[in-house]
This record gives sequence, C-alpha cells and structure tokens, in this order.
Amino acid sequence: MVITLWSFAVFLAAVFGALITAVTLKPKYPHKVMIPAWAAIGIIAYVMTWFSYSVNLTDDTFGIIGLSAVVCLEASVLYKGHWSEKLFVALTACLIDNVATFMFCGTTDALFAGKLGLIKESPYEVPNLLFFIVIKVVVYSLIFFFYFKFLRKHFQAMIDTLAGKMATFVMAPLVSVIGFYIINVFTNQNGIFPGSFWFFPLYLTICLIFVIEFCLLFYSVLWSSRAIKNEAELSVATNIQQSMLPCIFPAFPDRKEIDIFATMDPAKEVGGDFYDFFMVDETHLAIVVADVSGKGVPAALFMVIGKTLIKDHTQPGRDLGAVFEEVNDLLCGSNSEALFITAFEAVLDLRSGEMTYVNAGHEQPTVPCFVRQ
Repeated sequence: MVITLWSFAVFLAAVFGALITAVTLKPKYPHKVMIPAWAAIGIIAYVMTWFSYSVNLTDDTFGIIGLSAVVCLEASVLYKGHWSEKLFVALTACLIDNVATFMFCGTTDALFAGKLGLIKESPYEVPNLLFFIVIKVVVYSLIFFFYFKFLRKHFQAMIDTLAGKMATFVMAPLVSVIGFYIINVFTNQNGIFPGSFWFFPLYLTICLIFVIEFCLLFYSVLWSSRAIKNEAELSVATNIQQSMLPCIFPAFPDRKEIDIFATMDPAKEVGGDFYDFFMVDETHLAIVVADVSGKGVPAALFMVIGKTLIKDHTQPGRDLGAVFEEVNDLLCGSNSEALFITAFEAVLDLRSGEMTYVNAGHEQPTVPCFVRQ
C-alpha cells in the first residue's frame, strides 16, 4: 500500500507536467489517437514508477529524472513544433511541478502532518501519504487553473514568435530539473524529510531560488520573442518603405531623352530619408529629395505622409513655392510629435532644359541634368 500510494503521489507530478504540455503545444494527431496514447504512456510511466520505488522507497531517480524524460518524450512524439520548443515546454512544465511539489506540497505537509498526528515514525506512512496526495491535487489544480487562465496564451504567443529558435533556452530548465534531483538525493541521504527541522526552511529557500530563476527565464524568453517579432515586422516595414519609392529602372524606358537612377540606404531598418521622381505632364519631370527629422518608425510614417502630399500637390504649371507652403500647412496641422521635413524639389522641362526648384531647409543639392537635343 505504501509503495502504491507513494508511486501515485510522485506520478501526479508527471500528470501535471503532461497537462501543462498538452494545453500549450498543438497536438499532432486527432483526439481518438491522443487519448489512447496518453493512457498507454501514463500506465507505463506509473508501472515503472512503482517498480522503481519497490526497489528503493527513498530513491527518486525515476520519480524526478525518469518521469521528466517521459513528459519530454510525450511532447516530442505527440505534439507539433520544433524539437527545441517542445523540449522547452516539457522541461518547463517539469520545473513547475517540481517547484510546486517541494515549495507548496512538501512544505505544507511538513507544517501540518506532524501537528495532525499523521507522521509517527516516517513520512512514508499511509495517513501522511493520503494527506500528501490531497495536497498535491489541490495545489496542482490551482496552479493549472492559473496557468490555463492567465499564462498559457502568453506562453503560446512567445513560442510562435520564436518559431523554433528556443534551443538557447532549453539548457536552463534542463539544468533546473537535474538540480532538483541532486538536491533531493542530498536531502534523502541526510534524512531531511517532512517533519524534520531542516526540511521546511531548506526547501522553501531552494524553491524561492528556482521561482526567481523561472521568472527571469520566462522574462528573458518573452523579451527575446518580442525582439524577434519586432525585427520581423521591421523587416517587412523596410520592404514596404523601399517599394514605396521608385525602384524600377530604367524608370522611363519609353523616354530616350532622359535616364535617372536613385537608391536609399536608411541608417536603421526604416528611416525618414526619401526621394521621388515622376512626370508632372508629358514634358516636365519632377525630382524630390527630402529628409524627415529623427529616425526609425516615426520618421518613416511621417515620410509617407510628406512624400504623398508633395506628389499630390505638384501640378502642371503650379509654382513650387506655393506647393511647399500648402504641404507645410497640412503637415503642421496634425503633427503632435513636432517632426519636420527638409525637402528639395525640382521640375525639369525636358524640351528646353530649364529647371525650376524650391528648397525647404535642405542642404543645397547638386543635380547634374543632361538633356539630349
């Protein structure tokens, strides 16, 4: 009876870890396959746990390392995703159940089992084991509810963002699980069990350290995922910004009298520098070179507005000074960030070679123009 109850108590940790894994990862197979597979793995794991403790009741090698390996194997076989994310989730689930077991379950048993008279000679007694199982069920249920309700979506979003780039983070929960096993071996060999003086302060301190480690690990992975997500979004933004500028050359293949080329290399992924050229009418070519104050996304957004306004207001025969005055008024009307644009625009008459231009605070550009007669 003692071996059966203790094996079941330890096995509950693996069940908890498997549930955390199951609600976090995406299943590879339909429920009619997953449920029997779960049941088969669970039965095998429990039988192996029972045999392990029937040999030595105080040896938690399989109870910690073996069952953690079972949860990792289950995650690898039954769920989708890159091996690193499946292993990270499974090991993190095992870390959570180990911390919960020793920080909440073990310490609660240490505080109350003796006072309730459940421990007489050894913690491995039926009344105490039943009490310990009840504690585990309650604690695991509360933690699972909290995880499912508040943390799961963030964890899944983090994993999706990293998209198989979690190999760097796997080592931390792996070392933590092994560390828990080493601590357990040390306490068992030195007779530190529930009811002994050192059990409560020792495991409380150790678990607090692991809780802090887990929080720092989660924080690190979370910010890494956000950084990768931002990098991916900025890469898309770079492509969008580049595509908004004239980038197909030759720009006017049907016009033999002119040839024009331009390029832009922003200091960051996106920036405020921009250029433009377009035909105002059949005989006039407009050229724009400009720079938005600042860099990054705000400057890029302001650049889109400025470029669009300049092009829309440049009309045949219209004075360029009036164009810039009107564009300036429109930009100032909704400019809460106090950004500004320095810009130069020139309009070349392709028949006569005459160029008119306006300069709004920009460095005086040198614009060599060659007009074929």
